[in-house]
Amino acid sequence: MPRLTRAESQNVTRQKLRAAAIREFSSHGYVAASVDRIAESAGFSKGAFYANYPSKQDLMLELMRETSLRETTAWRTLIEVCDDMDAIYRELVARFDAFLKQADWGLFMAEIQLQAKRDKTFGAAYRAYQSDAKKFSNEFFTALFARAGKRLPLPVETATAMLHNLVTGLYLNIGSDKAANASGRAADMLVFFLQSLVAMGTPLPQRSSRRSTSK
Repeated sequence: MPRLTRAESQNVTRQKLRAAAIREFSSHGYVAASVDRIAESAGFSKGAFYANYPSKQDLMLELMRETSLRETTAWRTLIEVCDDMDAIYRELVARFDAFLKQADWGLFMAEIQLQAKRDKTFGAAYRAYQSDAKKFSNEFFTALFARAGKRLPLPVETATAMLHNLVTGLYLNIGSDKAANASGRAADMLVFFLQSLVAMGTPLPQRSSRRSTSK
């Protein structure tokens, strides 16, 4: 097996630290989360943690940015490659279902929002993250409605906030919902929200194509 390059080795280390951090933040909250436990759970020393992340805050925010970018990129790709709107909705249900099955993320998302309320410094950094996340979500809504040939029936920022709050609420409910296929039903709700918005949209004006005639 070929030896990893330094960059590849660092990437593996950071991936393990991020996975351990999600478990730690979800179990203990931000304030009580321990860098020692994160590093130990990932199989590294505390020095390895600080060699990759200046603080818990930096790691927490990187997790949020990475997830927002990955998911919204995947959603936009679905819009581009699927044959029609029905296929888009089916694939979004599957994507949302897989995303919502990651139970630790629900607690993690709630914790990061609570910490932003408690700590002004952290709150300022979180708002900067939200600016990027909103941009990604705005692009998703713009692409979805363009594909449907519709105008969004409300400001894109409002739709983004509604989707974000819906996802967070469903995440938390799934944690206490022991019914079979709870994530699948939650994914259906999310896509129903998107379908309803599209149905409320007004059709975009059709471009008239006139053939030019030459004498």
